[in-house]
Amino acid sequence: MLNYLPIVTLHDWFRRDGLEILMEAELSEQEGNIRKMLRDASIPESMPKSVPLTTIASTHFPLDAGTRKEKDKSKRFHDLVDAYCDFQGVQNGCSDDVYAWFARHRSRKITDLIRRLSKHAVAGHYLLEYISEDEEMASGYVCLLREVSTIPRVIAEKISVGLDAQTHSDLSGGGCINVSALEIDHGDMAMPVSEIASPAIEHILQAFSLLYGRIGIADPHMPTIELLERACLEASDGA
Repeated sequence: MLNYLPIVTLHDWFRRDGLEILMEAELSEQEGNIRKMLRDASIPESMPKSVPLTTIASTHFPLDAGTRKEKDKSKRFHDLVDAYCDFQGVQNGCSDDVYAWFARHRSRKITDLIRRLSKHAVAGHYLLEYISEDEEMASGYVCLLREVSTIPRVIAEKISVGLDAQTHSDLSGGGCINVSALEIDHGDMAMPVSEIASPAIEHILQAFSLLYGRIGIADPHMPTIELLERACLEASDGA
């Protein structure tokens, strides 16, 4: 068996892993802003667990009551609740719809995430602008450093020279490989399309090693450290 790291297009990455990162950050920010406004208004932060946000907004943040400052605060809270409800409404949709919501309302967060990827600041994900010198423009690919996969050597050797769907099916039928591990459409072929050159390949492996190769040791044993401290101080007094 051979180990390998999968590479997906940036487009596909933003429909799964990237989308999960965006959604988690968005939900955390929205809930944090709502909790802050509730705290400022001396309203228990736990209230939304039992009372709908829309009810809290209409009851505790009336739009047409109070001073101008209070009206502005109420408007901000209503806007937060509207954005939260809007986001909740798209979360269970298909990934394309959720991504489209971010593209319309949070485009800056998408570009920020791409920038972080380009600086290798998204743990477990490595951005490649392109994988083939034949590409006329950068398409964007992401290496999934956490998703180490395996493939039988015989299949890898076949892929190195070109593996068609029928041969793959014959090998799979013989128990050589689980058909779910590799999918080849009828009439298509699995084969090398590019070779990642140095130093990019070494940098990918370095990032992979740093992700999985951290070595942890126990915290210092404080009684022993204190004994060493006293011993050093006593030696100093004797001098």
